[in-house]
Order: sequence, then C-alpha cells, then structure tokens
Amino acid sequence: MSQPRKYLLKILYKNGEVKRIQRKNKRRLSASIQAERDSETTKYFLRVVYSPIIDSDNQKISPTNEGEYKNKKDLFYALGCFTEE
Repeated sequence: MSQPRKYLLKILYKNGEVKRIQRKNKRRLSASIQAERDSETTKYFLRVVYSPIIDSDNQKISPTNEGEYKNKKDLFYALGCFTEE
C-alpha cells in the first residue's frame, strides 16, 4: 500500500462538542491525541488517507482506512496498524 498522505481525527466530547484535527505527520497527530484528556471524551474517529493509486480499471483512487474508538489505547493501536510498513 502507498504511504499515508493525510490523517483526520474527530474527537467527540461529553458536553457535545466536536473537535476536528487534520495532520500530515503521524508524530504531530500522536502529540495532539496525547494532549487530550480521556475523561472528557466519548469517542474518537480516525481516518488515514493514502497517496493516490491506479486501480484495475485505470481509475485514480485514494485508499483510506477508518474507524471509531472509545479510548486512546485502541486509537493508538489502530494508528499503528494503519501506518505499518
């Protein structure tokens, strides 16, 4: 699979607020996640968008991986799986 090009993260808070974070660097995204308090959040939505590739029909597509997580431990595990080489 191609290299990750963009990381998108939505954080849902208990008070109903939504925070959207977009980064191009995995390290910067990890720092943003670590700065959040787990006690104030209810869910995390992560989407990793990869560099465009050409599929079997000669169409240019941007593959993605995404998921919904309830805690940072699961979120970091998914981030590691989505970005492993």
